[in-house]
Amino acid sequence: MMSKDKPTITVFYIVADFYPAWRLDLTELFSVQLAKGGLELSWSLWSDTPGSAGWFEQYGRPTFVAASCKGESILSRVFNKLLQSVADIRVFFHLVFGPHYDIIQVRDQCYFSAGLGLLAARLRGSKFVYWLSFPFPENDMLKAEETQGIKKYFYKMRGKLSAFWLYRFIFPKADHIFVQSEQMQTDIFERYQTPLEKMTPVPMGVPSALLDWTAEHPAETVKGRVIYTGTFVKERKLEVLIEAFVIVKKQVPYSELWLVGDGTVPEERKMLEQLVQQKQLTDSVHFTGFVPMEQAWSLAASAEVCVSPVYPSFVLRPGSPTKLNEYMALARPCVANDHPEQATTLQSSGAGLSVPWGSKEFARAIAWMMEHPLEAEKMGQKGPAWVKANRTYDQIAEKVFAKYQTILDQN
Repeated sequence: MMSKDKPTITVFYIVADFYPAWRLDLTELFSVQLAKGGLELSWSLWSDTPGSAGWFEQYGRPTFVAASCKGESILSRVFNKLLQSVADIRVFFHLVFGPHYDIIQVRDQCYFSAGLGLLAARLRGSKFVYWLSFPFPENDMLKAEETQGIKKYFYKMRGKLSAFWLYRFIFPKADHIFVQSEQMQTDIFERYQTPLEKMTPVPMGVPSALLDWTAEHPAETVKGRVIYTGTFVKERKLEVLIEAFVIVKKQVPYSELWLVGDGTVPEERKMLEQLVQQKQLTDSVHFTGFVPMEQAWSLAASAEVCVSPVYPSFVLRPGSPTKLNEYMALARPCVANDHPEQATTLQSSGAGLSVPWGSKEFARAIAWMMEHPLEAEKMGQKGPAWVKANRTYDQIAEKVFAKYQTILDQN
């Protein structure tokens, strides 16, 4: 547990997310766990509701929010990008002429902010840190391969420019870089020669409260229930689950698949629903849409099997899936594909089965668990202890705070 006796570290964190922040690796890690240990955090965030720029509060800490205008048209989106850039400039002057921060940290797609933040850090004698949670430049180049027309050239140009700016300019000059996983650390080292020791992997975790919730809310397992929680973004290729369930249904007729989540755009869910209809599985596959967090936990806790498919593309390979940690914290047996972090986690914990990507492979593992419930349950019961030791945000916060101290000790 982090101690209040540790010295205070002040961080200004520029994030390409909307106010108020909602991702657990932002709120639970920074605003809750690191704050307990002595981190004093100030934020810069975007806005998705119309309004003027200004200072607000988030978890009791000062937060600068960019101005935003109403509308979904291309013109409105371009104008909002300009407003975000204006906000970046205002934040730059705050960093140069306002309070001194030990660390200026920039996350993900804040490329303009990264340059300004780096300059402000050098002017004020602060450390500059970059936090990369997803390979956005590579994702743009992947999108370019999958699209046509002007979008193809837009994604290709943006991907190449952002890759050059980030990996060839920002990373060499940064004092340190936090990355999502060991796989991402390896990928960046091999492709861009960023020194391994300059990067620290920080995997996704779960709130320690989830383990308490699991103990306080014992759930009755629903025989035949298979659960997936998460988004339906097309890059995940969740069709593999529907195709797998066709096979499972033939082998285990009473089984049901629950998809807890939704697409980021309506077309993503619609595509899956159409596939379900085509496969004549309408009565056996259930779409819940996005639900409150505790409701999602309750559904997952009732599953006989929880599944975590992550398509093994270059951009998803370095990810750190939260859902697998949540399933394990809920003591549910898991089936996941051979993704670097998932395979390592399941091998280390013994909490489930890791299989090659493919509908037949998923189906075989899911059906085996249903046909061997005692063995599957023993797997699931191994999850909470492993998560408590390795993937709660209080544990992760200890490591991040220690790294911040090391960064500040560097000349």
